[in-house]
Amino acid sequence: MSSGQSIASKPDKNISPIICISQARMTSTRLPGKVLMEIDGKPMLWYHLSRLKRSKHIDKIVVATTINSSDDPIIEFCNNMGIDTFRGDEYNVLSRYYDCAKKYNAKTIVRVTSDCPLIDPRLIDELIQNYSYCTKTYDYIELSSISYPSGFDAEIFSFDSLCKSYESAHKPYHLEHVTSYLYENQKIFRTKLYSNTPEHNAAKLSIDTTEEFERVSSIIHHFKRLNNNHYTWSDCISFLKQQL
Repeated sequence: MSSGQSIASKPDKNISPIICISQARMTSTRLPGKVLMEIDGKPMLWYHLSRLKRSKHIDKIVVATTINSSDDPIIEFCNNMGIDTFRGDEYNVLSRYYDCAKKYNAKTIVRVTSDCPLIDPRLIDELIQNYSYCTKTYDYIELSSISYPSGFDAEIFSFDSLCKSYESAHKPYHLEHVTSYLYENQKIFRTKLYSNTPEHNAAKLSIDTTEEFERVSSIIHHFKRLNNNHYTWSDCISFLKQQL
């Protein structure tokens, strides 16, 4: 996709429905309960989902959590927010994604994680549009971690590719890390890293530690004071650079 192509234009209808699946659980090993930790009176998950809702190209958002009772609060919160949920195996996340995508008849899956409250819906739409533009060439596209900091992570892939991974992957690592089998087998799958920006050296903006939670909270506080709810990933990086 050229930089001049509008991300507002509709993706090819042949890749719909586009289901965004965000994985979430309360039993994170490094920062338990982080997805419902509050920033300015709202759970981190609220910011994540509210920003995803602004996507112009996602057909449905689903939070995929586990069957554990410890994740009941996630289900309750999503229900109150009007977000669909799915429950599956805690450790076989690949099967959780496959069963979820199958339930919602996904043709295309956007994969994100709920520890990214700053996720940029415009960047998600850019990724979807790029996938739509070259879907006959690639099965899987990932935002390049060289160009986009952790915290804005997203992947997009076909249900057919997810199905092949589900049927073929058996190692625990591949079951835990949903797309690892896919991008490690480039003789089977056509993969691509999407980048439309220079390299960066920005701080990590996904949340696994108290320090990262405080860093992201400071960004949310800043834009809230400016009454700006539509800040982009590059706005976040600019703010951090100003603090140095």
